Amino acid sequence: MQEFDDREIAAEAYGLWQAEGSPLWGHPVDHWLRAIDNLRRRAAAGEGDPNGLDAPDEPSPMA
Repeated sequence: MQEFDDREIAAEAYGLWQAEGSPLWGHPVDHWLRAIDNLRRRAAAGEGDPNGLDAPDEPSPMA
């Protein structure tokens, strides 16, 4: 399994946060964990920028 550095995860998590409208009261741990999941799925599928600079996946309706 490919691991990602904090910068890659942070960029993906930031994109998720922005996609949700940049809420003031968010759940940064949820964004971080979803970012790791997104990066791993894209890496497994051989898709996207390995640096996580693609547009993030759609936010979860549970967020």
